[in-house]
Amino acid sequence: MWCCGDEITQGMQGEIDLATKLNIPIVYVLDHHREEGLKIRQENKALDTEDCIPRSNEMDYEDKILVLNPEVLIKSRRTAENSLWIAYNGFGCTYGARGQAVYAKSLFSGQECRWERADFLGIVRPESLKQWLENTPVKNEIAETLINEQEQNLEMML
Repeated sequence: MWCCGDEITQGMQGEIDLATKLNIPIVYVLDHHREEGLKIRQENKALDTEDCIPRSNEMDYEDKILVLNPEVLIKSRRTAENSLWIAYNGFGCTYGARGQAVYAKSLFSGQECRWERADFLGIVRPESLKQWLENTPVKNEIAETLINEQEQNLEMML
């Protein structure tokens, strides 16, 4: 569903609530996007290993945003929109665990799914996540919070 403009009317809010309930992705196109000439979905290429933190496939995955290996999807689904998932449960979230199930939620659609640990390439790099959010105008508070935390951590290190 596409929401256009900076103001959300009561009618729009009803549609947003219904879309959320039905797990329909919501794309927000704000007035400044239009004024700046932002192209919606500028790049729809699936993310890959270059978009992952090096050796992050050897880290724990719980509460991390992961890059799904595009090879596990049918060709028509190998897009940027289907690339990022937030892991929230499963033995596969722990590196080296015997169980390999990873329960994750799509960053784009909110769809929940069970994957195998090997289906993920690793944890997304903050720069790639930021670019993904700019090219895929979905409102995702979890991703925005993670980016802000990572930027604050970098500032504290400097």
